[in-house]
Amino acid sequence: MSESSKRGGVWCLRWSALECAWLTYAFDAYCPWCYGFGPALRAFAEDNAHRIRLSVVSAGLYTGARVLPVAAYPHLLADRSRIARLTGVAFGAGYERALARGTTVLDSVAAAAGLAALGDQPGISELDAPEAVQRA
Repeated sequence: MSESSKRGGVWCLRWSALECAWLTYAFDAYCPWCYGFGPALRAFAEDNAHRIRLSVVSAGLYTGARVLPVAAYPHLLADRSRIARLTGVAFGAGYERALARGTTVLDSVAAAAGLAALGDQPGISELDAPEAVQRA
């Protein structure tokens, strides 16, 4: 008889929940690489749901002295093009506007609070919450 374990909407179906591997994904809502990696991570998690438990934690990329306007990070513009080319993701108009204006303050603490609040909602999986925060 198979035993089921559920954490954040990702099922791990095995003879024993102890046989499931934990995968912890350190994510930041403002990280363009996290955004680009999102579709591949979702596909991996869904394809391996029978043997992994996925946990998403906020990485805190932009905290403390790194909480600055996006203009302080000029590499983000070049990264965006490279990420889009390598992963096939398309960055939205809101992201493009934020880069162009340069005034949006990157604060991972605020984004982490949103991630935690979304993650506590019924029916929201470990991957739904980060995707929703990045779209916001």
